Amino acid sequence: MTDLEVPKRLRPLLEQAHAIAVNVFRPISRKYDLAEHVYPKELDLLSAIIDGANAGGAGASAILGSPEIETDKSFAGAMKTFDNTRPVVAATACGVARAALERTREVLGLGRDDSRSPWLGTHVEAELVRMGAELDAARLFTLNAAWMADNRIPNSLQASMAKAKAGRTVTEITSRCVELCGAAGYAETDLLEKWARDAKILDIFEGTQQIQMLVVTRRVLGKSSAELR
Repeated sequence: MTDLEVPKRLRPLLEQAHAIAVNVFRPISRKYDLAEHVYPKELDLLSAIIDGANAGGAGASAILGSPEIETDKSFAGAMKTFDNTRPVVAATACGVARAALERTREVLGLGRDDSRSPWLGTHVEAELVRMGAELDAARLFTLNAAWMADNRIPNSLQASMAKAKAGRTVTEITSRCVELCGAAGYAETDLLEKWARDAKILDIFEGTQQIQMLVVTRRVLGKSSAELR
């Protein structure tokens, strides 16, 4: 699989988000699930980290859009921001889907053998290969949208296509991986069931499937929001 290359403008922001995820969210995620969703005090640390990063100044290159408030461009500016953030969400979805596939192979004891046709193996092996192909397609959509954003090329169509494909792919792959692993997939001692629950938000936020399809249709047909609702 081709590794996702982080766009240069977004690298400081993503590195900060990754540090927060590793040091704050990951250690408390399971505790949060098992504690009936009580408020985790570690989120106070998250706020302090973000405040400290902002006070330290990540540089103007880490800012999405203009630092000045321009009320006459508010809606257009928000939509332009989506063109930059949707590929990031799509990349996250691809990462979750890939983790689920790799974990499923480990649980089932199935390695990847590219020397023979997958259709000569078991149904499970063929299913894993099929999902891997869907993931590769989502990653290519994401790479294209991210490259265009990094090079300041208008990418509303490509960003929505990447988000729609990756969001649908991650929900399908994680749910199917849980099913293939049987009892191990549903066990709270493994991350498969958590990834299946987490995947749904990646399909919803930054625009649902229906919104992405609407954006893609408008761009392909050359229609405005007033003409096609």
